[in-house]
Amino acid sequence: MFFSITQQIPIPIDPHNPGGATVPFRGGCTLVLDLDSGQLLYRIAKPINDPERLQNEMDYLHNNGSGSCAPPTSPIFVTGTEKEPFAQLHRGD
Repeated sequence: MFFSITQQIPIPIDPHNPGGATVPFRGGCTLVLDLDSGQLLYRIAKPINDPERLQNEMDYLHNNGSGSCAPPTSPIFVTGTEKEPFAQLHRGD
């Protein structure tokens, strides 16, 4: 059995303007359980309180995921879902 626990928090696009536009920062974990034995087989975690992971994601978003310098108001930057169809599929969006 697969069991997912998800979280998200709004992160300001511009850290110098905390009241401005935000982008969702998602995290959580997926548990893989063996129903026959009741054992936890795997735990895949993406902590929402990991500052290095947050910085990596913000760097990725600021560069539009391609190393380009897209403006932070572009639709891909604001929603984040257009560039991650695989993740979108698994979130059920």
